[in-house]
Amino acid sequence: MRTVKVLAAGALVALALAACSSGKGSGGSASGGGSGAAKGADLRIQFDKQLGEHAILSVAMLQDMINRQPAAAPEAALLVGRNTDDLGASFGSAFGTSAGNQFKEQLKNQVGILVRYTVAKGGGDQPGAAKALKDLGAYQAQFVTFMAATAPKLPKQAVASDLKQQFAGMVAAVDASVRHDQAQAASQFAAVYEHAFTTGSALAAVGGDAAPRTGALSAKPDDLRTTLDMQRGEQAALTSLVLGKAISGAPDGKAFGAELGKNTQALTQSVASVYGRAAGTKFKTLWNDHLSALLNYTAAKATGDQGKVKKSQAALASFSDSLAGFLAGANPSLSKSELAGLLTKQVSQAAGAVDATYAKSTIVATSAMAGAYEQSFTIGDTLAAAIAKQFPDKFAPAN
Repeated sequence: MRTVKVLAAGALVALALAACSSGKGSGGSASGGGSGAAKGADLRIQFDKQLGEHAILSVAMLQDMINRQPAAAPEAALLVGRNTDDLGASFGSAFGTSAGNQFKEQLKNQVGILVRYTVAKGGGDQPGAAKALKDLGAYQAQFVTFMAATAPKLPKQAVASDLKQQFAGMVAAVDASVRHDQAQAASQFAAVYEHAFTTGSALAAVGGDAAPRTGALSAKPDDLRTTLDMQRGEQAALTSLVLGKAISGAPDGKAFGAELGKNTQALTQSVASVYGRAAGTKFKTLWNDHLSALLNYTAAKATGDQGKVKKSQAALASFSDSLAGFLAGANPSLSKSELAGLLTKQVSQAAGAVDATYAKSTIVATSAMAGAYEQSFTIGDTLAAAIAKQFPDKFAPAN
């Protein structure tokens, strides 16, 4: 029977709950702020981005607890707290300040229960795990009641079903990590992230739905934007995880690499659905070359081989220029220089996270990763706007 080591339960639970309660810490918000008067499509993207980040951070934190990553788990807990503040503010901008505060408390309770489940499950405490699952059920009923009062146009059954699916994914991710089923743990991580976009769209548009990862782009501009943002955000999250696992030698690095490959294929399909199969193939080649350059950079930094470091940096700089040139060549509404600048910034953030990880500066590394995730939405929005402008008949605004 395999032994699963879990971080000190009392200390980490206290940290996670404190983070979700206060949302305070060094640096800025991990998700770029959540308050304001964003409406319609902007509110939808705001919810999508923040809920996607919440899924990423929460599942990563729970998995780090099981995999005994003492440096990563507390930082993830702190970022969950900041993200919870942002989500509370966004919810308040849509449904009122009081509802936003209540929503924040609901998220705090949810994370606390999931942490207790993880500690119990990882420690072989079956009664404790069963109690946490029972508490999740009670929480679900409480949340459905809260949403029924706050957003009566959302069917209670839809809210309950959505929450049940979210919890099922998170619990499955924990269970897979506990039994060292690396492929399943990575797959559940991606599924929980993608499901967050369904929730975000529903909150913003009462009954809306996010486009799936695997199909062609929707004909609605807002759905086009959501799909590209979702795929680009997932790419940033998975890339950061794969690079971090390459540094630590984590055994699930290959499994998360496989999920990154699925994401690359989804991005390729999105490009091909607009510009054709040949364009999709070209995009995939450029994209995979950039991922290889990041991995080569990570490996070179580990050995201190400055020649290989510089070669990798040159390849990454070439990628930004090449991809920007390819996309601008396909779409006259895109500026090559502007797009190259956006891509260069994200590449720099990913490399910066690698540098900070080797320097054992966890705060800097996590901030860089969060910045790369945030940048994905800027890039996705830019691409979506240009595609909708280029093909107004195909991506016509809804009446």
